[in-house]
Amino acid sequence: MERLGAVRSIYIGDTPDDLLTARRYDPSGEKMLACSVLTGLADPDLAKRFAGMGSDMIADNVNAALAAIRADSA
Repeated sequence: MERLGAVRSIYIGDTPDDLLTARRYDPSGEKMLACSVLTGLADPDLAKRFAGMGSDMIADNVNAALAAIRADSA
């Protein structure tokens, strides 16, 4: 993030392990946002699981996640 000059970061993943990776990243003291997409595990309760783990955003697929990110930054 420092090399890119980024002030915010978001990790997009499709498994609970991806969400944990985002939550554990904290070298600068700034929280990395976590976006969970529902295209990974074939688990009908995955959205509830992601929400319970504290995902900042849950999207049906990566394209929906990217569209939401673009809309938020416009």
